[in-house]
Amino acid sequence: MRRNTRQKITEILCALLVCACIGTTGCGSSGSGNNNESDGAQDAAVQEQEAAPEEAAAGETTEEASESEAAPEETAREFVTINDLEDVGVIMNAPVEFDQTKGLISFNGMDVSDGEGIYELYANYIGVTIDEYNELASKEEYTEEELLEYQGNIVPLFTILAIDENRTAEDLANFVNETEEEEILAADDLKLVGEGGDCSFFEYIGENAGDDNYSNLREEFAKEYDTLISLKDVLVENMEFSQIKRPYTDIIGSKVSFETTDLNGKPVSSEDIFSHNEITMVNVWATWCHWCVEELPELEKINSRLAEKDCAIIGICGDAENLELIEKAKGLLEESGDTYLNLCPWEGWMDSFDMSGGWPTSFFVDRNGVIIGQPVVGANLLAYEPSIENLLDRIKTEKEAAAAAAEETEPAAEEAKEVTGSAYNIYVVDQNAQPVEGAMVQFCTNDTCKVAPTDAGGLASFADPEGVYEVHVLKAPDGYENNDEIYKTKNTYSDLVITITKQ
Repeated sequence: MRRNTRQKITEILCALLVCACIGTTGCGSSGSGNNNESDGAQDAAVQEQEAAPEEAAAGETTEEASESEAAPEETAREFVTINDLEDVGVIMNAPVEFDQTKGLISFNGMDVSDGEGIYELYANYIGVTIDEYNELASKEEYTEEELLEYQGNIVPLFTILAIDENRTAEDLANFVNETEEEEILAADDLKLVGEGGDCSFFEYIGENAGDDNYSNLREEFAKEYDTLISLKDVLVENMEFSQIKRPYTDIIGSKVSFETTDLNGKPVSSEDIFSHNEITMVNVWATWCHWCVEELPELEKINSRLAEKDCAIIGICGDAENLELIEKAKGLLEESGDTYLNLCPWEGWMDSFDMSGGWPTSFFVDRNGVIIGQPVVGANLLAYEPSIENLLDRIKTEKEAAAAAAEETEPAAEEAKEVTGSAYNIYVVDQNAQPVEGAMVQFCTNDTCKVAPTDAGGLASFADPEGVYEVHVLKAPDGYENNDEIYKTKNTYSDLVITITKQ
């Protein structure tokens, strides 16, 4: 028997720690969705409802009332706009019943593929009132029985899976099934309901996890849920779809540069920190964040293992902004046995480290100070080392490709030197060590920059005086991904190879 897909997707979400329920392992907002429970009508709907009785009283005659009785029962349906899934490409034009519930509705949407362009959007009905929910959520501790009772009142309304780059239902099913021993999702389980940009949105129409919870609903909530389910297709049919922006695209590939102090007041700079390790994991945490503090002892153990791979962990305590909180942070680290470097925040630090996904979030930075790979949101101890291993493999592959490219292009470099005299030769190649023509290479001193395109051999030469220059690919040609990493030349004439990825 096929395990049901909702369970699988939930497992993926839990692995990424972007959970919507009480008992989550991250603090703050989720990466690309909202966890809002609907507990009030939209202003427009309220105004419309309040105006309706007055209009009827003022203008309806006995004759008009009789005609109204004789008219067909079907009336124009009222809709409200719900924006809870806007960040993941969906605006809901929902029947007003979805906004006037006694129970709660939780709309959630997030990336479930570690930045590979696959998303889950779903809605759950929760058979409790907002007061009951707040009472449980406000407790510092709650019993397992209380938690199970709450979870037992959660029933699904809809699940939509989205995939970008004009990929198909088959591609989506393959993603879900690729790590499973047996198929748990078939393309036939997915119904195309909309498209936005290069994203396709599929409603999951197979079996839903949580259906068994229906019998747990109190009578009034069961009736309300029945009404919502009867209107679910209307809700989906009236959704507006748009392109989903992959998370963290604004910071991946950007260079981090800062000067600050550690928690002991010692001045430190980004260049000093990152240049010592192949990859540095930057764990951003706060003293108020329960899950941040919970994982501190394990982070020390991971840091010890990473040292063998020329990698390390550093921390940024995001709320260590005054002496009292600095001392609190130091105390928590001491209790946890943490010895790795922890920094105080600096002005504008969130421009480099985007914390919109929640606390803690861990970022991966190479020895050049460039953020690489997808950040890990939440206290996901099982994800840190595999993420670093994958990035180390990628760096190794890129270095091997660059070395191969340098060997292949060495004769061309000598020829270029004969033509141009002494020069810096910048070669741009793809991941297969093939030359890339038409890449715009920027070559900068402290004061000025020059730009030149690469030729058919992937070469751009700069016959400037010897010195240290900053070089990067200003614009990759069509069909290639931009590489925003900034490279530095030697202080003598030499060759430099830059690898960009062919799409």
